[in-house]
Amino acid sequence: MSLKIQQEKISQKATKLQLQASHPESSVWVSASAGTGKTHVLTQRILRLLLNDPRLKISEVLAITFTKAAAMEMQNRLIEKLAVWVKASNGELLTELEFLLQRKPTLKDVIYARTLLTKVIDDSVGLNISTVHSFCDTLLRKFPIEAGIPSSYTLIEERDVLKLLRKSWFKAVKQQIDTNKEEFSEVINLMGEHSLNDAVSAILNEKNRFYKMLSDNGGIDGYLHSLKQEFNIRTFNEDELRSSILNFDEAKHAQLKEIMDVCYQDGKATSVKLADKLDIILAKQGTEKDLIAVYKDIFFTSTGSVRKTLVSKKPAAMLSFDVEDFKEVECTRIDNILTSITNLQNYKISKVLCILADKMFRFYKKEKLDLSYLDFNDLIDYSEKLVNRSEIQDWIRYKLDSKIKHCLIDEAQDTDMQQWNILHGIIQEFYFGQG
Repeated sequence: MSLKIQQEKISQKATKLQLQASHPESSVWVSASAGTGKTHVLTQRILRLLLNDPRLKISEVLAITFTKAAAMEMQNRLIEKLAVWVKASNGELLTELEFLLQRKPTLKDVIYARTLLTKVIDDSVGLNISTVHSFCDTLLRKFPIEAGIPSSYTLIEERDVLKLLRKSWFKAVKQQIDTNKEEFSEVINLMGEHSLNDAVSAILNEKNRFYKMLSDNGGIDGYLHSLKQEFNIRTFNEDELRSSILNFDEAKHAQLKEIMDVCYQDGKATSVKLADKLDIILAKQGTEKDLIAVYKDIFFTSTGSVRKTLVSKKPAAMLSFDVEDFKEVECTRIDNILTSITNLQNYKISKVLCILADKMFRFYKKEKLDLSYLDFNDLIDYSEKLVNRSEIQDWIRYKLDSKIKHCLIDEAQDTDMQQWNILHGIIQEFYFGQG
């Protein structure tokens, strides 16, 4: 089979699939690679909807795109196509209409197709093609009282969002210092000022994700509870955890002393070095911090790896217990304590950052309300609450300038759950009375 024939077969198959996807009476989900004609299918579907139902208003077809550029592209394609139909010869138009209608077009079909451009232009609402944020903006401006927002709000620019967030962050930090300076200072000591600045930047850059994380857990208290479970926090006393490294029962104390004695008895440099360290530990010669460092050095290398050998072969044979078993148990115990300390420190850092972030968002929300601002997150949040209020759902649909009869969504895989909830709240009547 020649390459040309193969290409023709692939093209014919793709065209057939596109026709199936654009069928006006089918509910379909199109999954295809970039550049394969998904936008073309959406445009084609709108044309077929209009051709199949002369009573359908263009504004009764809602098309949601992922970007403003995609919305503009779809609008331009529709207008351009309808403009071509106005001037096309009867033969050209008959051919195209037969392809779209999948039947022989009548004279009435031809006349109607030529008037569609005027019908679109004369519609008081016009083409209902927009991003989900633009759609929500339009919705909220029609129902500000029901949504509980300022009637003449301004959609805040992204650069102004960051300015307000930074201002709110500094307010949150000041409040935290005023109410719990000790906790804040501890986190600064753990992180360092540079790392704190990096964390602030990360929160601001990922504000949507961070805000959603708090929201999904029912607020700051719920999130801190889940954080405590995630880090497996059983005590908040770091000093107590650290001290437990050197808390030996009588049996362990006796084992350590026995290791020290046989190593001194062996007399070799490596054995004496280990014995000296154990002598320092057992006699508690130094600060707790220094003693812990010495004890860790006995079992772990500077990189944190477990030492291959704790006691050399000759003195090990003199012991009354298996030194390798002792080493394994003690290394596990020390490692568990150090992990608990690290987890506790990370929890403390995360806790303070989350509390600060929560306060920042509260200050930010107040700043927005004072200035009658809404941001893009607000458009989604308020719209979701608005359209899913059962007591006013019917009122909202009734008061909308156009009744939505068909809903088309571009890049549906990138539409998140909140956005789906908004669209579902608007189109619920599609399924009224169905089992």
